[in-house]
Amino acid sequence: MPERDLQRQLDFAGKIQTSMLPEFVPAIKGYDIGARLRQAQEIGGDFYYFMPLLSGAGKTAYIIADVMDKGLPAAVYALATLSKIHSILSLYSRATPEKTLMELNLELRHLIKEDTYITAQIVEIDSDLHTVKYAVMGHPPMIAMGMDGNSLLDRVSDSQPLNMVDDPDIAFGRFGLPPGALIALYTDGITEQHDSNDIYFGLPKLTNLLREYRHCPAQKICDLVMDRVDEFCDGIPPSDDRTIMVIKRNHS
Repeated sequence: MPERDLQRQLDFAGKIQTSMLPEFVPAIKGYDIGARLRQAQEIGGDFYYFMPLLSGAGKTAYIIADVMDKGLPAAVYALATLSKIHSILSLYSRATPEKTLMELNLELRHLIKEDTYITAQIVEIDSDLHTVKYAVMGHPPMIAMGMDGNSLLDRVSDSQPLNMVDDPDIAFGRFGLPPGALIALYTDGITEQHDSNDIYFGLPKLTNLLREYRHCPAQKICDLVMDRVDEFCDGIPPSDDRTIMVIKRNHS
């Protein structure tokens, strides 16, 4: 295939992938939400999504995932994964984060024959009761902190990515979200970005940044984190897609 035609196809695939991301963050009373995604190539395997749930008024699912592949294959599998998640959450009124990921894993095991794995996390927030339910499969666990900067989340147990085995280990739980609390979902393209000395940005640095910026608006926090990662790597090209989503409960 001529290089010009290949680039045209990649550009088209990139537009399709961009179009599947939410155009706007949801407007939820009492909450402030921001998100940012930066791809390492024209197309990639990271995505995030928001979706109101059928299980009750005030419930919204916040989804983040990372296909452990590059380029066009990663984009195709990301699109398939998001489509499956959307179908499961649309069809089942009792689709908790845990059940959603377990069902998604079974469907992907039939759909994807290659050894391609997807890490994912689904967080369900009830904005009326201010409660959080979450499930994680192989993905970096969320960072959750109160208005004082202290962690709201105990250690999350180990889990396995999607499409690895039929009956995977999955981490799940729930906790309350007090006024002024912050949740950050992110992909490992942020924490595993390295500088010219092969030093990783790392989880402690990300956590400290979120603690420092926790009083800023959610979108501003996302932008500041991306800026700080850029400064840290000092011209080193991104080694992976980077995504971050921040959800804040207002102080009152």
